[in-house]
Amino acid sequence: MQKYVSKIAVNETNLWKEEERIEKAVKPQFEKFVTHEEKSLEETEGLAIDPRYNFDYSDVDTEDESANEHIDGKVKKVIISDALRKTRKQRRNAEKEKVFLREHRRRKEIERKQHDVYKAKKINKELAQKELLSEKKTLERKRLKFLRKMTTRQRLGRGQFKDEEEPFLLQEELTDSLRLLKPQGNVLSDRMASLQRRNMLPIGGKRVKKKLKAKLKRKFVQKRSVAQVVKGSRVI
Repeated sequence: MQKYVSKIAVNETNLWKEEERIEKAVKPQFEKFVTHEEKSLEETEGLAIDPRYNFDYSDVDTEDESANEHIDGKVKKVIISDALRKTRKQRRNAEKEKVFLREHRRRKEIERKQHDVYKAKKINKELAQKELLSEKKTLERKRLKFLRKMTTRQRLGRGQFKDEEEPFLLQEELTDSLRLLKPQGNVLSDRMASLQRRNMLPIGGKRVKKKLKAKLKRKFVQKRSVAQVVKGSRVI
């Protein structure tokens, strides 16, 4: 796997070097042509020119364009400056540069998608770890909830459970024979208390009633239709 990745990296580096070489080869040597106007401005820069000899180059262009128009005014001849005219070689180089840039963008898009694929594996691994950790926390929370429910007394009703003291006899109340002893307490009450203690029976309590307002406040509302009724108005 390491050799395969290294081979891909070397091929990609060679491809980038080849693209840079082609880009330098197709790049035009002369990026800009000096016009007559720019040359004159450069020669007269810093000199005080008399306003009478201030030459406007825009008039020359207007005169050249008007001189090439036909008398009938239907057909106009467009003059292309030598600075804007491209040679066949320059046009061919410009076309090659466009093709190269298009191919370069396509390769960059493929590389970005491949990087997203490798990144997706890492994201899936992180999500799986987070999901496993969340599942463990959920199981632990359920276990603690069940343990708390089984070991503590739950409040099923409105009342609150109170432990009752077991009845007992004083020393002077004891008899000589056990047969003469009377049963203490109530079996039914003890049974209900046992069920309530084990969260098997709700505990009754006093029901709290909601208190209503003793008196409602009056609210006076004056609508727009009422305000429009004045003296002398007619009911429609």
